[in-house]
Amino acid sequence: MMKPCDRFSFTLVEVLVVISVIVMLAGMTVGVSRYAAFAGKANRAKAEIAAIQLAVENFKLDNGEFPPTDADDVAKNGVSLYTNLVEGTKTYIELKRMQVSGAEDGKFIIDPWGQPYVYNASTNEEANPNAPAGVCLYSTAGQGPDKTNSWIANFPTN
Repeated sequence: MMKPCDRFSFTLVEVLVVISVIVMLAGMTVGVSRYAAFAGKANRAKAEIAAIQLAVENFKLDNGEFPPTDADDVAKNGVSLYTNLVEGTKTYIELKRMQVSGAEDGKFIIDPWGQPYVYNASTNEEANPNAPAGVCLYSTAGQGPDKTNSWIANFPTN
C-alpha cells in the first residue's frame, strides 16, 4: 500500500504555468493566422485588379475609349465596368474566381472583402496624380491586421 506522500501530482502553480503557456501560444497563432488571411486576400485583390485593368485596356483597344464612368456616382461606375466587360457584345474578362454582387441597378465585381472595386476612367490628373493615365482602379480592402485602412490599387497609394 502506498503512503500519501509517495503519490506524484502537479501543484496548482505548475498547472497554471502550463495553462498560461498554452494561452500565449494560442494567441500568437491567432495573430499570425489573421495576418496570413489578410495577406491572402490582398494578393487575390492585386491579381483581380491586374486582370480587370487588362480587360479595360482591351476594351479601349476595341472601342477607342474606356468603359464610361460617372464622376458623381461611383456605384454606377462599377455597374458600367461589369456591363461593358462581361455582358457586352464581347466578353473581356472571365469571372471564374471573381465574386459578383447584384444590386437593383445592376451587377458589379466585388473584392475579397465583399466591397465593390472602385473604377474611374478620367484624364484629370489633378484628381489623383499617382493614377495611371486614364484608369483608376482600386479596392478599399477594409482594415489590415495593423488596424490601418489599406488600399490596393493599380497605382501607388503611398
